[in-house]
Amino acid sequence: MADCSREEYLTKKMVKGKGGVFKLTYGLQMDFGPDRVFNAPLAEASIVGRAVGMATRGLKPVVEIQFFDYIWPAMMQIRNELSVMRWRSSNAFSSPLVIRVATGGYLTGGAVYHSQCGESIFNPHAGAARRVPVQCPGCRRLTAYSDSL
Repeated sequence: MADCSREEYLTKKMVKGKGGVFKLTYGLQMDFGPDRVFNAPLAEASIVGRAVGMATRGLKPVVEIQFFDYIWPAMMQIRNELSVMRWRSSNAFSSPLVIRVATGGYLTGGAVYHSQCGESIFNPHAGAARRVPVQCPGCRRLTAYSDSL
Protein backbone atom coordinates (compact mmCIF):
# COMPACT_ATOMS: atom_id res chain seq x y z
CA MET A 1 0.00 0.00 0.00
CA ALA A 2 3.00 2.27 0.35
CA ASP A 3 2.97 3.07 -3.36
CA CYS A 4 -0.81 3.09 -3.72
CA SER A 5 -2.95 6.07 -4.51
CA ARG A 6 -4.90 7.85 -1.80
CA GLU A 7 -8.01 6.22 -3.19
CA GLU A 8 -7.01 2.71 -2.18
CA TYR A 9 -8.52 1.38 1.02
CA LEU A 10 -8.11 -1.82 2.96
CA THR A 11 -10.89 -3.30 5.01
CA LYS A 12 -10.29 -6.47 6.88
CA LYS A 13 -11.72 -8.31 9.79
CA MET A 14 -8.70 -7.88 12.06
CA VAL A 15 -6.51 -5.01 10.89
CA LYS A 16 -5.79 -3.72 14.38
CA GLY A 17 -3.76 -5.68 16.87
CA LYS A 18 -1.92 -8.65 15.43
CA GLY A 19 -2.71 -7.82 11.79
CA GLY A 20 -5.15 -10.51 10.80
CA VAL A 21 -4.90 -14.25 10.83
CA PHE A 22 -1.74 -14.21 8.66
CA LYS A 23 -0.31 -10.94 10.08
CA LEU A 24 -0.28 -9.40 6.60
CA THR A 25 -1.83 -6.11 7.68
CA TYR A 26 0.21 -5.60 10.83
CA GLY A 27 1.11 -1.92 11.13
CA LEU A 28 -0.85 -0.73 8.09
CA GLN A 29 -3.34 1.23 10.15
CA MET A 30 -0.50 2.97 11.98
CA ASP A 31 1.16 3.83 8.66
CA PHE A 32 -1.90 4.93 6.68
CA GLY A 33 -4.42 5.92 9.33
CA PRO A 34 -7.86 4.67 10.35
CA ASP A 35 -9.59 6.44 7.46
CA ARG A 36 -7.84 4.21 4.90
CA VAL A 37 -7.27 0.98 6.86
CA PHE A 38 -10.01 -0.20 9.16
CA ASN A 39 -11.63 -3.23 10.68
CA ALA A 40 -14.88 -4.63 9.38
CA PRO A 41 -17.38 -6.82 11.21
CA LEU A 42 -17.30 -10.59 10.79
CA ALA A 43 -19.91 -10.44 8.03
CA GLU A 44 -18.57 -11.44 4.62
CA ALA A 45 -21.59 -10.21 2.63
CA SER A 46 -21.25 -6.84 4.34
CA ILE A 47 -17.50 -6.68 3.67
CA VAL A 48 -17.92 -7.33 -0.05
CA GLY A 49 -21.10 -5.26 -0.35
CA ARG A 50 -19.41 -2.26 1.24
CA ALA A 51 -16.39 -2.71 -1.05
CA VAL A 52 -18.65 -2.78 -4.13
CA GLY A 53 -20.28 0.45 -2.96
CA MET A 54 -16.91 2.07 -2.31
CA ALA A 55 -15.66 0.99 -5.75
CA THR A 56 -18.67 2.43 -7.57
CA ARG A 57 -17.96 5.76 -5.84
CA GLY A 58 -14.43 5.88 -7.27
CA LEU A 59 -12.44 4.31 -4.43
CA LYS A 60 -10.30 1.20 -4.87
CA PRO A 61 -10.91 -1.06 -1.89
CA VAL A 62 -8.88 -4.13 -1.02
CA VAL A 63 -10.79 -6.50 1.25
CA GLU A 64 -10.01 -9.86 2.72
CA ILE A 65 -12.13 -12.90 3.41
CA GLN A 66 -9.88 -14.81 5.79
CA PHE A 67 -10.48 -18.27 4.33
CA PHE A 68 -12.24 -19.40 1.17
CA ASP A 69 -14.59 -21.42 3.34
CA TYR A 70 -16.17 -18.16 4.50
CA ILE A 71 -16.78 -16.60 1.10
CA TRP A 72 -20.18 -18.22 0.61
CA PRO A 73 -22.20 -15.53 2.43
CA ALA A 74 -20.66 -12.98 0.03
CA MET A 75 -21.37 -14.91 -3.17
CA MET A 76 -24.55 -13.02 -4.01
CA GLN A 77 -22.71 -9.70 -3.73
CA ILE A 78 -19.88 -11.04 -5.91
CA ARG A 79 -22.10 -12.65 -8.55
CA ASN A 80 -25.13 -10.33 -8.65
CA GLU A 81 -23.50 -6.96 -7.94
CA LEU A 82 -19.74 -6.93 -8.47
CA SER A 83 -19.36 -9.00 -11.63
CA VAL A 84 -22.25 -7.41 -13.53
CA MET A 85 -21.92 -3.76 -12.40
CA ARG A 86 -20.58 -2.45 -15.70
CA TRP A 87 -23.15 -4.38 -17.75
CA ARG A 88 -26.13 -3.40 -15.56
CA SER A 89 -25.22 0.28 -15.69
CA SER A 90 -24.61 0.41 -19.45
CA ASN A 91 -20.91 1.07 -18.78
CA ALA A 92 -21.62 4.02 -16.45
CA PHE A 93 -20.17 2.30 -13.34
CA SER A 94 -17.42 -0.15 -12.59
CA SER A 95 -16.27 -1.86 -9.42
CA PRO A 96 -12.49 -2.02 -9.38
CA LEU A 97 -11.68 -3.88 -6.19
CA VAL A 98 -9.58 -6.73 -4.88
CA ILE A 99 -10.94 -9.52 -2.71
CA ARG A 100 -8.06 -11.40 -1.12
CA VAL A 101 -8.90 -14.95 -0.06
CA ALA A 102 -6.70 -17.65 1.40
CA THR A 103 -7.43 -21.02 -0.18
CA GLY A 104 -6.12 -24.55 0.18
CA GLY A 105 -5.39 -27.17 2.74
CA TYR A 106 -1.99 -25.91 3.90
CA LEU A 107 -2.92 -25.15 7.50
CA THR A 108 -2.29 -27.78 10.11
CA GLY A 109 -5.39 -28.21 12.19
CA GLY A 110 -7.54 -26.28 9.70
CA ALA A 111 -9.74 -29.26 8.93
CA VAL A 112 -12.90 -28.79 6.89
CA TYR A 113 -13.54 -25.14 7.78
CA HIS A 114 -10.17 -23.74 6.71
CA SER A 115 -9.12 -25.77 3.70
CA GLN A 116 -11.61 -25.50 0.83
CA CYS A 117 -10.32 -24.87 -2.70
CA GLY A 118 -13.28 -23.48 -4.61
CA GLU A 119 -11.66 -20.84 -6.77
CA SER A 120 -13.01 -22.49 -9.92
CA ILE A 121 -16.47 -21.32 -8.81
CA PHE A 122 -15.50 -17.83 -10.02
CA ASN A 123 -14.44 -18.90 -13.54
CA PRO A 124 -17.83 -18.47 -15.26
CA HIS A 125 -18.54 -15.00 -13.82
CA ALA A 126 -18.21 -12.57 -16.69
CA GLY A 127 -16.86 -9.25 -15.47
CA ALA A 128 -14.70 -10.73 -12.71
CA ALA A 129 -11.07 -11.74 -13.03
CA ARG A 130 -9.49 -14.43 -10.88
CA ARG A 131 -5.79 -14.39 -10.10
CA VAL A 132 -3.95 -17.12 -8.20
CA PRO A 133 -0.29 -16.50 -7.34
CA VAL A 134 2.09 -19.42 -7.55
CA GLN A 135 4.42 -18.01 -4.93
CA CYS A 136 4.47 -15.09 -2.51
CA PRO A 137 6.47 -12.61 -4.64
CA GLY A 138 3.63 -12.69 -7.17
CA CYS A 139 1.01 -11.66 -4.63
CA ARG A 140 1.88 -7.97 -4.65
CA ARG A 141 1.61 -7.69 -8.43
CA LEU A 142 -1.77 -9.39 -8.41
CA THR A 143 -3.28 -6.65 -6.27
CA ALA A 144 -2.42 -4.10 -8.95
CA TYR A 145 -5.71 -4.27 -10.78
CA SER A 146 -7.15 -2.19 -13.56
CA ASP A 147 -10.46 -0.46 -13.97
CA SER A 148 -11.19 -2.48 -17.09
CA LEU A 149 -13.31 -5.07 -15.28
